[in-house]
Amino acid sequence: MAPAGPRAPVGGYVAPGDGGPVPPGVLRVRFFAAARDAAGVPSMEVPAGMSLDALLAHVLDAHAGDAALARVLERSTYLVDGLRRDRGDPAPLATGTTVDVLPPFAGG
Repeated sequence: MAPAGPRAPVGGYVAPGDGGPVPPGVLRVRFFAAARDAAGVPSMEVPAGMSLDALLAHVLDAHAGDAALARVLERSTYLVDGLRRDRGDPAPLATGTTVDVLPPFAGG
């Protein structure tokens, strides 16, 4: 199997691999399981400084309002640097933060 080339831009953002440092001024969103399938990428980088709800709206907008992704995002659990964060929390997400999108598993 040939090595994968650079990832195509998604909504104006290049979807990086799951590793490597996060550039200044951005944060990384990682998608797992059904969220990864719906997003079509394993992760993406977006501007830092917005709330979780604003981040999710931004991700959905970057995917042209995809209905399948919207359904997954609505049901998912979110971890911010490994700690659960609930939607509606107004705290801004800092530069270098990693947000994990975890959809329900096993029909949950």
